[in-house]
Amino acid sequence: MRRIPHSSIAQGGGALRRRDSLLATRIPLLRTIRDPFLLPPVSLARYSPRPTRPSGAPNQPGESPVTHVVAEPCIDCKYTECVAVCPVDCFYEGVNTLIIHPEECIDCGACVPVCPTTAIFSEDDLPEKWSEYLELAEKYADEWPNISEQKDGMPGADEAAKIENKRDRFDPKPFAG
Repeated sequence: MRRIPHSSIAQGGGALRRRDSLLATRIPLLRTIRDPFLLPPVSLARYSPRPTRPSGAPNQPGESPVTHVVAEPCIDCKYTECVAVCPVDCFYEGVNTLIIHPEECIDCGACVPVCPTTAIFSEDDLPEKWSEYLELAEKYADEWPNISEQKDGMPGADEAAKIENKRDRFDPKPFAG
């Protein structure tokens, strides 16, 4: 690439404009990046409000969008790392567990890798033994308070995380602070 002498820059930048036009003809993408106002306006109405299924197949008309589900391992633990990374604040808090509001979840998956108990699953990947937790989320999402900030887990959460078959410990009451 040809160097531009400093004297050309001092003379009004004509050499810079020539260099930019040369680069833009050699790299078409550069013109797009440099002149974003030359692009036609994009209507957001054509985009669906939720991403497509992980398999790449879009949701079919009339089909409910994919959501994420908090399952049994969260009971008596209630770690909230998931709440801290959620971009839409779709977590709701019960006395001893969290749920994800099925209609608010955008299926971004940010919460899945940060859950220390591996309690969060995509609806499509939810183990059959925990399928009822989607129904519980639908039932209590409008009754429980929203939680949007991370806080400490429940006392004894580390021990509770090791326990299996905790469904009988599920408390349907909303968190009262």
